[in-house]
Amino acid sequence: RVLTEHAPDGIALVAEDGQIRFMNPAGWNMIGYEPEEAPKFDPAELIHPDDLPVLTSVYSYLVEKPDRIPTLQFRFRKRNGEWLWIEGTFTNLRSVKGVEAIAINFRDATETRQAEQKIREQIERLTALRELDQMIASTLDLRVGMEMLLSRATQLLRVDAAAILLLDPVANTLQYRAGMGFRTGTIQETRVPMGESFA
Repeated sequence: RVLTEHAPDGIALVAEDGQIRFMNPAGWNMIGYEPEEAPKFDPAELIHPDDLPVLTSVYSYLVEKPDRIPTLQFRFRKRNGEWLWIEGTFTNLRSVKGVEAIAINFRDATETRQAEQKIREQIERLTALRELDQMIASTLDLRVGMEMLLSRATQLLRVDAAAILLLDPVANTLQYRAGMGFRTGTIQETRVPMGESFA
């Protein structure tokens, strides 16, 4: 226990009934709770519902194969209600006298997950732009090309409606040319002078 007091990562011992028997200061600080609160909450209730089945399976797996040391990521609800992504490494120490628990060495993986999500979104956008370019190049019909563009754009942006405004060089305005998903025809009267915004 002395060795864990100043460890930068969280370290927890989880008993067979799922209760936390021990957690070092870094761990408590990470999840936002105080050590005195341990008996008052069930860790399983603070794990994201989508991740709980996986953690339950890992626990059963460790009981059957105590020599394995799996690592996985899951979400844990902090005291302030925010979801924290945790990367934990699980070790079965149930046979070790004086420990008799599952040891979890864990760290905050939230920033890593967010960075990975941003990369996935950027790849998705670049892929979609390439698809749109190929769609437009595959037809000489401007109307068909704009319809394909709008359909893919609404999917990519996850919106219900979108419009295409084309530049009128004489009037120096952006004017409505095509749209999808709008409930009224008001959007068709849109005129946006260059250099101004429209909302």
